[in-house]
Amino acid sequence: MSTGKLKNLIILILLLTCGFLLVLVLPARMEMHRRSEETTRRLRELMAEADVTLECALPEAKDLRAAELAGSGTIYADVVTALLGDKVLSSQTAYRTEYTADGGTLLLRTNGFTAALQGREAAPDPRAETEALLAGFGITHYTLRREDGEDALRFFAAPQLYGVPLFSSELCFVYRDGVLTEVSGLPLREACVTPTGQKRCCSAQDALVAFWGKRLSLGWVGSRVESIEQGYLPEDPGTLRPVWKIGTDTGAYYVDGLTRAVIRAD
Repeated sequence: MSTGKLKNLIILILLLTCGFLLVLVLPARMEMHRRSEETTRRLRELMAEADVTLECALPEAKDLRAAELAGSGTIYADVVTALLGDKVLSSQTAYRTEYTADGGTLLLRTNGFTAALQGREAAPDPRAETEALLAGFGITHYTLRREDGEDALRFFAAPQLYGVPLFSSELCFVYRDGVLTEVSGLPLREACVTPTGQKRCCSAQDALVAFWGKRLSLGWVGSRVESIEQGYLPEDPGTLRPVWKIGTDTGAYYVDGLTRAVIRAD
C-alpha cells in the first residue's frame, strides 16, 4: 500500500472513531442538559409559589474540588520582594512573621498579610502601579475595582483561580496623595494551590435547592435571587473549598459545593 493511501486510511479510521465517540457522548450530554433545564424550571415554579423570583441564569459548574495551599514561603516570597525589595530582615514567633526594610514593614497573618509602606514616591498612575505590583506578586488573573474615599484612594483586586473568583479574599491597595501606603490581603494564584479532593463541586441547581431548603432556618425573608456564581472560599487551616455564592435582595450566602452547607456571606 502506498504512503498516500495509508495516510488516508488512518485519517478515515480516526474520523470513524471520533464519530463513534460522539454518538456515545452526545446523547448523555443532551440528557444531562435536559435534566438541568427541568430542575431549573421546577425551581422557578417552586419559588414563584412563595412569591420569590429567580432573576438569573444558572451557570454550568466547573470541575472544582477541595484544594490545599502551599507554605507561606511560597505564597509570600514574591510579595515581600515586590513591596520591600531584596534587603529585608525577618523575625518569627509562634504566632507571627514580620519582615522589615527601609521601605516599610510586612506582617504575615493566618489569613493574609498587612504591609505598612514608607518613603515611596507618588505614583503618576496608581492603577498602573497596582497592576504592576500584582504582576510582581505572580497574580495574572483577577478583577480590579476602584473606590474613591475622602481619606484615600483604594484599589481592590480579587484573584481568580481556575477561572473562578476567590471569594472574601480581596487584596487592598491604599493610596494617600498618590503615594502607596498600605497593602493587605491574601495573594493566591494557581501556583500556590494544589487540588486534593476527589469529590466534585455540586451544580448550581443543587446549590440553589440547598439554599431554598435552609432559607427559613437562616431567617431569609427576601423576594429575589439575583445572582449565583461559583468560586473558592478560603478555609482554615490552609485549604480552599469550592462554593456557590448566591446573591439575593437581602444579602448573599455561600453554599458549600461539597457538603451543601449554607452560611451567610455578609
